[in-house]
Amino acid sequence: MNQMKKRDWAFVVACVAGAVLFGVWSVQMGLAFHRSQQAATDLSSSRRQSPDGSSAHRD
Repeated sequence: MNQMKKRDWAFVVACVAGAVLFGVWSVQMGLAFHRSQQAATDLSSSRRQSPDGSSAHRD
């Protein structure tokens, strides 16, 4: 372990930080996609339940 230079540690830290950031980003994208799919499903189901356009789920 002592043979690793500071440059090597910096590289390892940069790789780990990049992996963590990519993981956080991908989770956020997955959640956003899931929410958009869920919102589309909720919107279509509310349209089916009330064809006159009056919906209880207005934002």
